[in-house]
Amino acid sequence: MDRQLHPALWHPVRNRGPGFFAEAREQAINVVQWLSRVANSYVDAEPAAKRLALRWHTSDGALRTEEFADNLALEIRFPSLTMQFLQQGRPTPHRLEPEGRSPAEVEAWILVELLHRGLDRDRFSKMVPYDIPDLLAGDAQSYAPEACQTELQGLLSWYQNAAATFEYLNRDADDAVKPPLRTKCCPHNLHLTSVLAISGGDKRQKRCRMGFSPGGQSDPEPYFYVSDADEDGFDLVQPHATLKISVLLVDEAPAHRLIRFFATTLTELQTQ
Repeated sequence: MDRQLHPALWHPVRNRGPGFFAEAREQAINVVQWLSRVANSYVDAEPAAKRLALRWHTSDGALRTEEFADNLALEIRFPSLTMQFLQQGRPTPHRLEPEGRSPAEVEAWILVELLHRGLDRDRFSKMVPYDIPDLLAGDAQSYAPEACQTELQGLLSWYQNAAATFEYLNRDADDAVKPPLRTKCCPHNLHLTSVLAISGGDKRQKRCRMGFSPGGQSDPEPYFYVSDADEDGFDLVQPHATLKISVLLVDEAPAHRLIRFFATTLTELQTQ
């Protein structure tokens, strides 16, 4: 891989410590659950992991559900976490800014939007097939993304860097085994992932997952990773290798370092 990722595709992010994105991650994961709930209620796909996976759109920094009903989808956009329905890929007139809104208010907005589009509101459920502790609920608490806009913008930059790197590596993949690249987000942990097909040492096709994690409660520092492509569950497969963003933040050529990490790990997996 002698080509370089175009400099315009790499978004620099300042180093502010491993816990810098904690509040942004908490705000985002709370708002993203509304997309997950709508998808779980209306998207017709199995298994659940496929139904709930969110599409990533780099051009506008958006996470979007798969389409359902009459070509409807629901999205949020970073860094504001603005929520909006789309019909046939086009934004509908009404947007919801989550700042200062309670979960009960967001739920009411979603139900009204569903009603206006003739959907059966009785199908809507807040249940999802995974557990996230301490999510905001009811009227007692409100979303507050404006207090961490710098952090949310930084998280958006890392998502954009991840997506650009996945696309770069996909272009260099073996055309004989290369499927269309789809970058998705797992709503239960906000991991951004793409599956890459490679030819293994036994000449059989292998499917590996390239991923970016915004960190978690046990390990707050975001990191990139390569793991096996497990499509059926919500448990994170043990990565073959990881690269923390603190390493990239002190590297003079972070994009090249990240590409080398993925390329080296994928090459090692090809020989196994």
